[in-house]
Amino acid sequence: MEVTKYMENINQLINERIKSIRRNNYVDSGNGLIQEIDEDINFDDICSMEKRNENLVVRFKGIYENRLTATFKNFTVICLPQDFNRDGNIKNGLSRKYEAAIIKIDHEKKEVYVSCIKGFEKIQAERSSFAKQLDNEIEQKIKKKERVIYPAKVIKILTKKNGNDYFTFAILSILDSKVTGFIYARDFAQCWIRDLRNVCSIGDWLDVEIVSRRKNDHAPYYWNCSRLNITESPWTKENIDDRFKRGDMLVVKCETLDKKSRWWWGSCDEVKGIELFCDFRKGVNIYPGGKYKCVIKQVSYKDKMFKVVPLEEFRILKDY
Repeated sequence: MEVTKYMENINQLINERIKSIRRNNYVDSGNGLIQEIDEDINFDDICSMEKRNENLVVRFKGIYENRLTATFKNFTVICLPQDFNRDGNIKNGLSRKYEAAIIKIDHEKKEVYVSCIKGFEKIQAERSSFAKQLDNEIEQKIKKKERVIYPAKVIKILTKKNGNDYFTFAILSILDSKVTGFIYARDFAQCWIRDLRNVCSIGDWLDVEIVSRRKNDHAPYYWNCSRLNITESPWTKENIDDRFKRGDMLVVKCETLDKKSRWWWGSCDEVKGIELFCDFRKGVNIYPGGKYKCVIKQVSYKDKMFKVVPLEEFRILKDY
């Protein structure tokens, strides 16, 4: 009974989080309801929130008498410097919305005193609790061989060198929680992606499939992610087998060279989303960034092979 109840609770939390993210609204930071103050909320609503120990979201509207304030229909929200941050510096307090905990209500003056520090601490505690539950839920689903697909936010895009070449990967926040995902450019889509920075940015939300736990002694909630089973294949989307055949000509840009110069990889605007496998040819100088007139040698959807041979360097003739 306890296991069943636990599974129901975590599934409900996850579903609520997903719906919130997909609506592009403020993301609930845990089990508790977070209500954003607007002009329709009244003093009685705030008092009820205090009894339920709920945080509220507020955008302060002014600074005077050395305190942050926001006045609504029949009450005022106040945050003192020592409750805003550790430094007691409130000069940036009007820059954005803050999640705050209600610490005191003056019913006679209808003043609501809040603490952004305590609000943040509550967020961290709830996110940590949610992260542990979510991490366990992911692990159980993978053990049962169930597909695990959740929206995730891009929090970092990093580049690492591999000799003269480089590769990119992204760090993700699963469901805007402390559960961390990791995805390589090669696992981002079924199409060829040279650099993740060309297709996504920090703050973007993506559907990802969580496929395995990533070994990391310092981060317990760390998962390998992929979008290969989510995104569409350019081979079928672009009808590659039907559009191109052996002997056709293309202009191909050299992207990378094999370390031992046995082959090189290229891209072509006519063949979007596919990395071309290219041979060398005597008398044709191949270098990264160069463009070449090539003849198609092999096109095979079954083998996922698009092979070309360079004929000469491509140069644009000037108009006379």
